[in-house]
Amino acid sequence: MEIFADTYTWITISFIGFVIAAYVMGRKSVTGTLDAYVASIRAQIGEAEKLHAEAQEQANEFELKHKNALAEADKIVAEAEAQAEHILENGEKEIEHRLAAREKQLDAEMTQLKENALSELRAHMAKLIEEETQALLKKSLKKDGDSLIEASIAHIKAAKDAA
Repeated sequence: MEIFADTYTWITISFIGFVIAAYVMGRKSVTGTLDAYVASIRAQIGEAEKLHAEAQEQANEFELKHKNALAEADKIVAEAEAQAEHILENGEKEIEHRLAAREKQLDAEMTQLKENALSELRAHMAKLIEEETQALLKKSLKKDGDSLIEASIAHIKAAKDAA
């Protein structure tokens, strides 16, 4: 039994005994610690997955809201363009209506001015004719034509007033 007398043998046996004792006694605490660490990692992974799902859900909601906002903006732009077109059409119709009314008014004024000018021209012509007739009659009927002149003047005035 020289084997047991050797120090290396006892050191080896002691080391193996220590390892076995450490394994038996420390296995529960080491595995418990490792199990707790694994459980906390699993909890963190679960929390991360939960947060990821919430973030994905919020991203989907925001994307939907963004699409709805774009659709609403397109709708508002289309309505604004339609209103602008309607206003433009109404403005053009209003301008055409006002131009037509103004043209009608100017035509009426032009007709009235023509009638006034013709009336003044006729009155002036009648006055000139009357004066010339008086002058001619006075010359040709100087002696006894005074009564004829007066009758002719009265006749011309009556004709003038009738016209």
